Amino acid sequence: MAFTAGSGASTTITFGTSAWTGSVRRIGGTTMSREALDTTKINQSLASGDNSVVRTFAPGGAYDPGQFEVECIFDGSADLADVAGVSETITITFPTVFDTDTTLSGTGFILEAGTPEASLDDVMAFSFTVKWDGATAPTWS
Repeated sequence: MAFTAGSGASTTITFGTSAWTGSVRRIGGTTMSREALDTTKINQSLASGDNSVVRTFAPGGAYDPGQFEVECIFDGSADLADVAGVSETITITFPTVFDTDTTLSGTGFILEAGTPEASLDDVMAFSFTVKWDGATAPTWS
């Protein structure tokens, strides 16, 4: 296999319902997050000679599955991403150094969609943001 670990060459993204396709240049990473609940007690005892209180935290119950950005070359052959579309299954397939690809798949929708930017020193490109909707959280396989 010609790819090395860390190479993004031949990574693909597919949309199950809209079947959107385009000349993808970059797929950003997803950061999942959840709240940290402050459980610090105001009546805790201080150690002798110590005037500081250490805050304590517990994990929040719900988490945000995150979002990611996709950047595409605008060549006129594909539609722009549809911000009015419905949630659909989205699958990102990453190549690996082994003969098995790794996928990240879940349901989501287009949260933001930009129009192409034009400049003298670069190809025309546009980007859009995909929000994982949490109905089917993104999972690795």
